[in-house]
Amino acid sequence: GKQARRTESSSPLGELFDHGCDSISTVFVSLGICIAVKLGAYSNWMFFQCFIAISLFYCAHWQTYITGSLKFGKFDVTECQVSIIFVHIISAFFGTDIWMNKVPFLNIELRVLPILL
Repeated sequence: GKQARRTESSSPLGELFDHGCDSISTVFVSLGICIAVKLGAYSNWMFFQCFIAISLFYCAHWQTYITGSLKFGKFDVTECQVSIIFVHIISAFFGTDIWMNKVPFLNIELRVLPILL
């Protein structure tokens, strides 16, 4: 999408294809983060996380359809991608068992925190 706009070669079909690929990758990115933090034991949290990611994607594009412009917030897609990269790096260096540690004073496991992002 960005490259097509930069080179002024964008088309409605290209935009449809780009957003279609983005919608499919949203599911796999959501599942990837769930796997990186060993969230498989909590299937309800996995469903919730995937549902929220897909809902946010849908709402952003629905807003674009209604208003005619895609608006970004202060914490949006790029910041989420960087957060996901950090979660994967932490899992790669320290192993997925690090997410089973509990947060002091909150008594919740670390693996729940990336879901709240």
